[in-house]
Amino acid sequence: MILVAGSMVSVVIVTLGIARWAAVVSIVTSSATAWLEFNATSSKINRYSAAVDSLESLAVWWRSLDTIDKSVIGNIDRLVLTCENIVTSEKDAWASTAARTTAKALNEAVADHKKIAMCKFIIVFAGGRLVAAS
Repeated sequence: MILVAGSMVSVVIVTLGIARWAAVVSIVTSSATAWLEFNATSSKINRYSAAVDSLESLAVWWRSLDTIDKSVIGNIDRLVLTCENIVTSEKDAWASTAARTTAKALNEAVADHKKIAMCKFIIVFAGGRLVAAS
């Protein structure tokens, strides 16, 4: 959506004869798109919307029951268990996303540390002197 809007704004800017600003719009548009993709915003919105839809459907079902049906243990169990399943699956998806992000950051930090250690080794091996080596 942002990409389409940015493209349309760029077309309008070029049509108005201020083409150099189209580059700025392109940069902002692509940066925003990349940031949203990096944060997996669309998948989170889809996941949250699905959870809300499921909870709303459950609430509609519950409201459609009369007082006697609401007192039936099987219906109460269905209400509680279904609600718990919806919330638990959303929590698990959120935790999984957080764990993947943390693991990725940790792997990148380890890789960076290995690169720094290798550079220090090469400098020392080449006879250079490390100043303030940690």
